[in-house]
Amino acid sequence: TAASEGIVWDGLLRECAWIYRQMDGRFRKMFSPLFGWFELRTVIIALRNRQGAGSQTDGDLLRFSLLADEVKRALSGEGEHPQIVARVAVILEKIMEQRGRLLKGYEAGGAGEFERILSILYLERVMDSKPHPLMAGFFSYLIDLENLMGLYKALRWQVGHLSPFVRGGSISPEQLAKVRGRNDMAQVIILAKRLAETKGRDEMVPFEPLLLRGLGRKLHKLGKEPGGPAPLLDYLWRCYAEARNLSLIIHCGASDRQQMATELIQ
Repeated sequence: TAASEGIVWDGLLRECAWIYRQMDGRFRKMFSPLFGWFELRTVIIALRNRQGAGSQTDGDLLRFSLLADEVKRALSGEGEHPQIVARVAVILEKIMEQRGRLLKGYEAGGAGEFERILSILYLERVMDSKPHPLMAGFFSYLIDLENLMGLYKALRWQVGHLSPFVRGGSISPEQLAKVRGRNDMAQVIILAKRLAETKGRDEMVPFEPLLLRGLGRKLHKLGKEPGGPAPLLDYLWRCYAEARNLSLIIHCGASDRQQMATELIQ
């Protein structure tokens, strides 16, 4: 189809905005780290669009976004791509109490490095803020996923330099550094399967979908408990998984359906 990643993401943002409007102040505060995590993707897609990589206008993408008006204005304002990135970086660094890291990353490694540092800074900021235990467990898993993915890629492709591990996960940076030092890919796989509590049918699933499926199973299990915020977190994850899967299908087009099925998450 002609649908873009932005249009798919727009559907998720629309649902998040509706849910946010139904929440009272307590739930909005509790779930703000999750909504913020979703909105990182909005920032990334909007910046890609301004670089000419997307097909959706900023107004369309941002109409359901929960981003602060200041960030929306920075994303949709006039200027060349480096100027837009610089404006956004200043605002986000102020929010996350950082200085210069995003812009330096962009200057050193382009948009890809900007996106990587943005994710790391946000994850560490969330854990430093002492979120609700439900959110803390969710983001701890995401940090473990980020660290294991980085380690897996470094060992698989024999990358000489590996960025520092993200703080706040259940697997300590010291333990990960030891695995890196031993060049022990087998241990990386063991840690991933232990984190994801893999099932037999996951044996042929690629590394990242395996971890994401494990997170989905944990949230589905929590979501069966009546009352409390867990069912809502499970539902929002399902919405995210649907958006991710649709985006994958759009990008893959008519490629090998059997291979694509191993990349999908639930």
